[in-house]
Amino acid sequence: MKYTPDQALQVIRTTHSDIDNAQVPFRVKRAQKQKLQSAFLEIKRLAADQRAKQKQEEEASWRREHPDEYLESLGLAKEKNTWVIEAVVEVNELNKPLAKLITEYKRKAKEIEKKETRIKQQETRLENGMKKLPGAFQSEEFRKWVMDGMQEYPNAPPGIRILVDKGREQFDRFRDRNPRIANELEQKMGQFQTMKMQYQSDIKALASTVDDISKMDRTARDLLRKIAKTEQRLDQKKINVQSAVQSSGIAYTPPDTTNIENLLGKSDEILEDDLVDSLRERTDARF
Repeated sequence: MKYTPDQALQVIRTTHSDIDNAQVPFRVKRAQKQKLQSAFLEIKRLAADQRAKQKQEEEASWRREHPDEYLESLGLAKEKNTWVIEAVVEVNELNKPLAKLITEYKRKAKEIEKKETRIKQQETRLENGMKKLPGAFQSEEFRKWVMDGMQEYPNAPPGIRILVDKGREQFDRFRDRNPRIANELEQKMGQFQTMKMQYQSDIKALASTVDDISKMDRTARDLLRKIAKTEQRLDQKKINVQSAVQSSGIAYTPPDTTNIENLLGKSDEILEDDLVDSLRERTDARF
């Protein structure tokens, strides 16, 4: 009668117990138990090897019968009648939207720089013009208040409200004496405030674009790391992968991430740009 390794191990366990119960000298028990222990370890090793071999054979059989499922379990996917790393498909889908965001950032950044220059030029002209006017306009604080749109600050502390009311009275007196100049000044200040509001809106829009670029940059880099790990896994199982690819009847195409890597280089330049670093400051900028 032949025993399987597992059956043989059970026989040894039973025999070991029988020796313990046998009415024989201790030295005899010890000698027999040492022999059993040696046999037990050898059979246990053979059993483990047998199970490993059986598992390998079962896996090989499964791979031959299900090559597609095997390749998919390693992170591959079918794309245009070829096997590719699934993460490559995902990262390539980011090419167009990331390129669009980069182009959008460059366009908006140029517009913002131009608007900032125009705002500063207009501010200088308005400041110089007000310096030539009499009375309260000789005060730098009064000119700054006018430049800021002569805001009322209804919720400001009493001290600020007193200054605002005084400024309003002074401007009203100036209007009574010089209605044409006052109207022209208010019109120019209204246009100036519109320019600044549009500038702040553009800054927020640019900051939003930068956030989108940053998020897409992180996603793309995560996918590139995933691609690298998948390639490493494929290399470790190279023989099995080649066999499965051959059985599937569809070729494998190695990853090409050149486009996204070039775009990530450009997004790096944007995220490290001085303009991006100063976006928060520019949002609160006073001209």
